Amino acid sequence: MQVNKITMSIIADLESIVANCYHNKQKRGGFYFRYPVKYQRSGEGRECKTKIPNPETVELNTMRYETGANQLYIGTALYKVLNYLEKKYDLDFEDLELFS
Repeated sequence: MQVNKITMSIIADLESIVANCYHNKQKRGGFYFRYPVKYQRSGEGRECKTKIPNPETVELNTMRYETGANQLYIGTALYKVLNYLEKKYDLDFEDLELFS
């Protein structure tokens, strides 16, 4: 699978879904919130608390969540998941997007 405008758009959609599933149980009853994603665009560091605008210009391997001393490279993880699904089920997400 190639990293291009279509795959970056799918990854941005999926990242937004994942980020909205963060839960803080410390507050009364807890609550869900959108976890900020950090990334680079043209070498410049950015942070976003909404769906990433213009995802085709984002450097995929820089998309990450920072939690304390740890980092989850969500862009790379989602790319690997999509690639796995394409191979396992003989899919082509680019073709699917073109026909949706």
